[in-house]
Amino acid sequence: MQDVHYGRDLINLILGKSVELFGPPRSGIKFAGIKTGGARPRLLVTEDLHNAKIELSDCAERSWDSFVSELSHECVHLLNPIRGNASYLEEGIAETYSRYVQRELNIPPLNHSVKEYNDAVAMIRELPYEPFAFAKEVRSKLGALTGFSAEDLMGHFPEIDVDLAARLTAVCRTVA
Repeated sequence: MQDVHYGRDLINLILGKSVELFGPPRSGIKFAGIKTGGARPRLLVTEDLHNAKIELSDCAERSWDSFVSELSHECVHLLNPIRGNASYLEEGIAETYSRYVQRELNIPPLNHSVKEYNDAVAMIRELPYEPFAFAKEVRSKLGALTGFSAEDLMGHFPEIDVDLAARLTAVCRTVA
């Protein structure tokens, strides 16, 4: 029974911190909760993009470490739910946030073996900005972390290298 309360508090902490760092969710988003037991973590959204549920893998049912890692990552996607794949920018911020939360909670890092996530994090490290402040500013100016061109990104952030902007705005097609 204590685990249930701990889980709820942990969810609220991770969701709250993502909003504090990256800004509020897109207007009209309704968070429909969390379910576990999926083949991989993902965000489930309705056709109209107004309702979103976080689905965590079956590993998250057995391990708080996996639960925290997956939930933290998916909370970034919850801010601006989309159908389909996110950009490398969004995946990089999501994975960087997940690793940040793991460190803050003294959880051993669960780095992904998914090459695309590691590539996305490497791109985030190339930014000439602090990643979380940058992500909040991108969401403020462009509305989301996915769905705009490299030119749009550079129009607001001219210090970003042309090649990096193109890589960050490309669709990240992960194969888990």
